[in-house]
Amino acid sequence: MTNGELDAGAKTPELPINYLRESQIQNENMATVALLSRLLRNNAKKHRDPDDFAISSLRDRGGILSAINSPTLRDLLAQGSIRAGPAIHVEVLFDVTAIHGGYLEHFRVVPWVPPTQSALAFMVLDIQGDRDKIIAEQHDPPLRHYHYCKWDGKRSDLVMCFDLANRAYKDPLFWEKHGAGTYFPARPNAWRTKKRRSVYEAAEKDLRKWGRANVRHPSKEALPVWPDRAILSS
Repeated sequence: MTNGELDAGAKTPELPINYLRESQIQNENMATVALLSRLLRNNAKKHRDPDDFAISSLRDRGGILSAINSPTLRDLLAQGSIRAGPAIHVEVLFDVTAIHGGYLEHFRVVPWVPPTQSALAFMVLDIQGDRDKIIAEQHDPPLRHYHYCKWDGKRSDLVMCFDLANRAYKDPLFWEKHGAGTYFPARPNAWRTKKRRSVYEAAEKDLRKWGRANVRHPSKEALPVWPDRAILSS
């Protein structure tokens, strides 16, 4: 796996049939192309909404998007800035070699920043035992909070925040309804204990990693994710 810019003349790889059957690269490629397209459309708007940055399905490789080298991908990347940046790294598949017992994937990691990028930082978090994802997001104002999403990046009507001032429980997580927009219903009131704990543990791991500074406080209408009996502090 190497870093660097894409060769404009590179051909789309012919991937082995058995590799495609065993790999998730086709799904990841579609999700990545959809995300880059969405980012570019959003950057073209006069009035930008940070919540339009829906994050698609990611491999568990430190938040790196995966895609197959193709003319469509190269065109999307060319519309941004291919340089080191805080936003997105795209892991581009150039070739696959069959080896004993499996396949060797040839990737190149391309740092990519959308044009006129706003102050936005995100991380996609896995939920143990669940296909859905959590997006940890920080934008203007730069306060960290969490969105509940489907595996393909489609956002729910749910935003989650930690109550760090709570004295009865240590850093309980609360949920509240998202603002205006088209979102699928997450229905957190129907979540059972295992789901609530898994969502909390995913977000709490991110909190421990990034620290307690610049964390958004829940609104007064927020309800507990976990512990499910927590009461919001004032």
